[in-house]
Amino acid sequence: MPYKIVDYTFTTAAELARAVLEYAGEKFEDVRLDKGKSGDAEANTPFGMLPVLEVDGKVVAQNQSICRYLAAKHGLAGSDALEAALCDLVMDGLWHMFAKIRRAEMQQLSKEERTSIVKVMLEEDAPKYLDAFEKMLKDRKDEAHYIVGPQVTWADIGLTLALAALKYRHGLSLESRPQLHGYLGRMLEVPQIVDFLAKKANEEAGL
Repeated sequence: MPYKIVDYTFTTAAELARAVLEYAGEKFEDVRLDKGKSGDAEANTPFGMLPVLEVDGKVVAQNQSICRYLAAKHGLAGSDALEAALCDLVMDGLWHMFAKIRRAEMQQLSKEERTSIVKVMLEEDAPKYLDAFEKMLKDRKDEAHYIVGPQVTWADIGLTLALAALKYRHGLSLESRPQLHGYLGRMLEVPQIVDFLAKKANEEAGL
């Protein structure tokens, strides 16, 4: 297999890398390691942390770098430099929106503690970013376009995974943001997205 993702057993931002690869129809080796048993793997990464992507004997580290590389490789980074920059804008926005969750070392917390942190994030951090995404969709030249242009990009995949998780796991309502509401519904009809989310749900259920 040309691609190998080495990651922890708990959920990380590498979920987007997996989703991009599956959207593109690419096979990959998916190695998951318990945090307590990942020392050797971490030692062989540029910054001492997972996840990493191994491809052609090279190691690509850091979540956004991995996803940006895969998106560019598979035609999911926009049609020109401006669309590529807008993809980065969307994904950087999501990165900042979820900052509290990343800092919290969520895997070490109880379910109740995790739920509480997500609730605070939804109340304090999410609204301004969701409003910005709503405006981006409202300002599209064509309602048939996606978040940055006429073709699906990695920003669409990332935004969809985030919105779906917040809506179906944490009760996020998009009724006051009709553009996002319609956009999510449309993206959840994309076969590759449907298949990826179903696979993830089965993994989390232990099936």
